[in-house]
Amino acid sequence: MEDAVYYASEAIITVAFLCVAARLLGRSLRTHATPERLLGVSFLLWGLNYPLYDIPEALHVDELVLAPFANASRISWQIGTAIMALFVKQTFRKSDPRATWIVVGVAALLVTGGLGSVWVGDYGGDFPLSNPWWWLERAGSVIPMVWISMEASVYYLKVRQHRWLGEGDALLCNRMGLWCLVGVCWVAVECVYTAQYVIYELTQRWLASLSFTLALLELSGVAMIWLVFYPPEAYRRRFDRVATPHARAV
Repeated sequence: MEDAVYYASEAIITVAFLCVAARLLGRSLRTHATPERLLGVSFLLWGLNYPLYDIPEALHVDELVLAPFANASRISWQIGTAIMALFVKQTFRKSDPRATWIVVGVAALLVTGGLGSVWVGDYGGDFPLSNPWWWLERAGSVIPMVWISMEASVYYLKVRQHRWLGEGDALLCNRMGLWCLVGVCWVAVECVYTAQYVIYELTQRWLASLSFTLALLELSGVAMIWLVFYPPEAYRRRFDRVATPHARAV
């Protein structure tokens, strides 16, 4: 039962990531917008991460056959996460040299943690209790999520202050709020993910409840990003009604 829920939730997340990635990349080809391109590539790599590992694992292939797929899955996730950090920099801190060092630090943690895990034989990153390198890789995954939430929160408060003064864009304010919630969702994903793998190492079982929670959190994040880039007309009108004349002119 646990395995069925685990694979079903992973399949749903894969489809969601790939669908949003296709839409973002298609839009970036038309607009040449860097944020959409970076986010689209990140989502594409995250979406490919799941089937690369889950399909051969579900087929119970030999460990020697599984190892290259596990490594490819890990590399896909690592590159996608590093690109997510670059997306945060380009969106919120484009000209800040300190942000460049954060991106470099994230990449260093991911690469060091990944190589260390391979060195100790944990190709799939399944054993956090016996593999200290696992925690470096997790730190590299968490930092971009915390970063995006913090940057969006600061921006949201600034835009919100303008709204209190009768200025600013109501829809932009909502978008920043959504980005903040996306970051919170993804930090929660990392926490649940860590708990899932610790329990798996102890029991050799995937807990259905945690798999369901992971799927719910990740889908919530994807849905909010969809609203950021592709808000339905009815959703837009809701904010047009509360927008000031200045905001409507922006």
